[in-house]
Order: sequence, then C-alpha cells, then structure tokens
Amino acid sequence: MSSERLFVCPDLHEARNLDEVEAAIRREAPARTIFLGDYFDEFDDTPEDAARTAAWLKSSLAQPNRVHLWGNHDLAYGFSEIHEAWCSGFTWEKCNAINAVLSPDDWTKLQLTHWEDNVLFSHAGWSKEFSGGPSRAKVSERRRHLTSEEVGAWRCLKIGKRHWIFGVGYNRGGTEMCGGLLWCDVREFVPIPGLNQIFGHTPGNLGTVKSGRDSFNLCLDTCSRETGARHYLIIEGRGVQLKRLGGEACRPVLRI
Repeated sequence: MSSERLFVCPDLHEARNLDEVEAAIRREAPARTIFLGDYFDEFDDTPEDAARTAAWLKSSLAQPNRVHLWGNHDLAYGFSEIHEAWCSGFTWEKCNAINAVLSPDDWTKLQLTHWEDNVLFSHAGWSKEFSGGPSRAKVSERRRHLTSEEVGAWRCLKIGKRHWIFGVGYNRGGTEMCGGLLWCDVREFVPIPGLNQIFGHTPGNLGTVKSGRDSFNLCLDTCSRETGARHYLIIEGRGVQLKRLGGEACRPVLRI
C-alpha cells in the first residue's frame, strides 16, 4: 500500500450528520477520501431528505481527491428508467427530487470500483465465486479481469440483461447464490486469495473482518438509523484504523 493517508466513509443512507462527516475529513486531512456508496434511502425518509443528500453529494462530487462508489440504493436513482436497477426504498417522488439536483454528468462521476495498489474498494465486495482465472492469479490479472467485467455489466444493464455484478443473492431476496459488487451480503462473501478488499453494504456494529488466504477483507457499514454516520477508516501504509466520527479510535490498528 501507498503511504498516503486515506479516509474511507461507509454507507450514509441520508445521514443527518453530514456536517460531522465533513468535519472529520477536514480534521484528518487525507490525500484521498473514498465513499463506499449508498448515499440514499432510509426508513421513512422523504423527498426533502433525498434532495438534501443530493445537494451534499453534488458538492462532494465536485471536490478533488474524492472517490464516490455506486451503491445499490444509488443505482436506482441514476438509472431510474431501467427497472432492473431498482432497489427497496425507491420512489418516484424521491427520484424526481434527487434528479432535480444531480445532473447526468454528476452521475457519471460515480464508480463501481476503486483500487489503491493491491486493495480493492467496492460497495459490497467481490466474492471468490466471480473471481475468474486461476486461484493464484496476480492482483494485476484480477484487476484487468474485473475492469473487463465492469464494461460488460454496464452494457447488460442498459438492455435489461442479467450480469453478476448487479446480481442479488438469496440473503437479500434475490435468486443468485451470491450477490455481485453492489449486493453481496457479507454472509455470502468468500475472500479471493491474494486480494485485499474493503467494502460496505452489510450493517454491523464495528464492521466485519474476514480473513482469507493472503487476503484482508473488511466490511464496514456502521450507519445508524437513529444517529446517522458513526465511524470511518483511516488507512496509512499497511495500517487500518477504525475511528468514531469524533476522531476517537475504537479498534486496535489492523494490518493489511
């Protein structure tokens, strides 16, 4: 891993304390900030809540050194005309409010994946079931494979054709054995040998660590319906530190 300081923000789901998230980013002064997706949808939210989050997201997308990943709850609003992209919580009222703020160009700035050296960031994780190639493939080979798969996934989505990247597993009410990059539940996730991953999507109190052969995997979705965003990660070199939004460390430093 690079020695640069990274700030990783898990699922937000229209958190009402986005000002605290921004304060934490300013305090930590990272080289890059990576958002793991799911900016929208929460229980009993309103179009006004959606519009407020959209205004924050538009501002965040315009800032340099920030990476914004797609979440399953975001895809529905970015591709509302495609029924296969819809997710629980979607309403046309919220969709109209969001897209009155976000332009088509804004949506193009979101990514399915982001790489930092040998670490893959995605919304829900890349499970071994879909890894392709030999079990001992190099990270560079895996990266080329996944990049190719992403291109194919967008083509499939736009014509309503199934692709594993957008697939939904049994644990989330789908028909697949395992979900794809936007839907993989941590209960389905199987580490890929030699590949380190950080992702969100599956709620947990302090995140779930899954060890694999020569791989570090952390599922970080600690957003609370009552309190909003609660934690973030700081990554420097091989060290991974989970912190509360106020800046207090709440877990020993992990090693990638």
